[in-house]
Amino acid sequence: MVCQLRIYTINRGMMDSWTDLFNLHIRPLHDRLGIPVVNSWVNAEDNEFIWVRRFNSREEIVGKEAEYFASPERISLGDLLSSHIAKIRVRVVDEVDNEGAVCVLGVGVNFYCERGLEYLFQRRFDRAISEFDKAVVLNPYLAIAYKGRGRAYAEEGEYDLAIADCSKAIALDPNYALAYHCRGYAYWCAMEYDLAINDFSKSVALYPRFAEAYYIRGRAYFGKGEYDLAIADFSRAMNVEAYDDRDLYFVPVCYNRGCAYMEKGEYDLALADFNSVIFDNPRYGPAYIDRGIIYQSKGEYNLALADFDQAINMDYRNAKAYYHRGLSHIRLGNEAQGFADLKRAAELNPYLGK
Repeated sequence: MVCQLRIYTINRGMMDSWTDLFNLHIRPLHDRLGIPVVNSWVNAEDNEFIWVRRFNSREEIVGKEAEYFASPERISLGDLLSSHIAKIRVRVVDEVDNEGAVCVLGVGVNFYCERGLEYLFQRRFDRAISEFDKAVVLNPYLAIAYKGRGRAYAEEGEYDLAIADCSKAIALDPNYALAYHCRGYAYWCAMEYDLAINDFSKSVALYPRFAEAYYIRGRAYFGKGEYDLAIADFSRAMNVEAYDDRDLYFVPVCYNRGCAYMEKGEYDLALADFNSVIFDNPRYGPAYIDRGIIYQSKGEYNLALADFDQAINMDYRNAKAYYHRGLSHIRLGNEAQGFADLKRAAELNPYLGK
């Protein structure tokens, strides 16, 4: 018999949520797959969750882990589990008879996958690729490793490699919602909007509560100028996401919906979204600029100036803010200030306004 000793450092404030996930989803799934969970503990002082699971042999680990990650129950959880985890340490140990002592033998393929995911969250994409490479060598049939490496390639701008890896993951598991999402993300980054929309549609068909898939599909529709479809997807993303971190999720989704309303000329709805964004994150500069442009279009130039001033205070090299502040000054009769702003905008971006 061998055991995996797994030590997870849980993000602060998320231990209760993690233990609920563990007891409601992880442990029952292990029981169903015949992977006994020996025990679990919480080290509250260091925010650690420690658990042990048992296998018949080291050779069994690869197959059992592949079965675990390919299971519909695990796929349905998406990245929810890893979003709770700041750090993972895994050791495979051999059970011996002398008073329960153990000795370290090595690590399993799941260790490399989870460390790869950890590097992804840290945006250390080269390190993530290296870890997923190791996982693929140990088990070339593990879809999650290809998906993870594909996301890292996409973040590095290697879109062809990302698409190839995600396609491998999909070939191994045609119902892998995250792999469709990842490939759609790579297509979206490459501005292949129709292909991206197709993959995101498959992803949400498999996992209807996938907020990020709705969000980026909305961005793809926006890129095609299909603003009604974009607004519908941004609204879906906002409805299914809990938004524990509103800066990370709610703010960009709400901002992009405001931009779509703005493109349609529905300025009151756009203003409501930009106001919500600024309320949640007063340092979100793009919302001030676009809200200022709406005020400008409505002839409320003093309100527009206040927003452009705020945007410039946060980013003194923002050509768009200088350009529109210049226009507002001119329309208020402040021609000297207005032309000075337009000159500054042209210095920062000679193509703006042309």
